[in-house]
Amino acid sequence: MVCRIISLLVPALLVGCTFETNLTSDQVAEKEQKPASPPVVRIVNDEIRKAPLKTDVQCWNEPCTENGMWHDPEKAPLIETRPGSDIRISFSDPAPYDIIFLQSGPEKMRIRTATEAKILELAGPEEEGTYFIQIHATWNNQGNSGQVVYMFRLRVEQ
Repeated sequence: MVCRIISLLVPALLVGCTFETNLTSDQVAEKEQKPASPPVVRIVNDEIRKAPLKTDVQCWNEPCTENGMWHDPEKAPLIETRPGSDIRISFSDPAPYDIIFLQSGPEKMRIRTATEAKILELAGPEEEGTYFIQIHATWNNQGNSGQVVYMFRLRVEQ
C-alpha cells in the first residue's frame, strides 16, 4: 500500500517541478520588473527646455553590489544654458525614497539631498563653465527597490 502511494506521488511531484522550470520567455519577462521611469529634468530660464539624460541602473529588485561606481562625464548628454537658470527635476510614481544630487564643475562640487521628494527645484550654477550633474535615486517603497543614476552635463554661458 505504501509503495502504491509513493508511486502515485512521485510523478505528481515531478510534474510540479517541470511545470515551473518550463516557463516561456514571455512568462519570465512578465515576472521581471522594470525600474521606475526616469525623472523629467527641465532647465528653466526665459524658456523651458527638457534635459536629455543618460540612465545607469545600478540594481533593481536585487541586491546592490556596485558601490562607488565611476560615471564618465563625456558620455552624458550636454545642454547649454545661461547663468542662474533653475533646474527642475520631476519624478513619476513611485517617487524615490532617497535622492542625492551631485553637481561638479569648475573646481567645485555641490551635493544636495532629499527624501521622498517628487519634485526638486534647484538654483543652477551662476559661474560659466561645464558642469556634470548626477542624480542618484534610491527606491525602497511600494514593492520597488533599487538604485539608478541619471546624468547630464550643463554648459553655462552668457
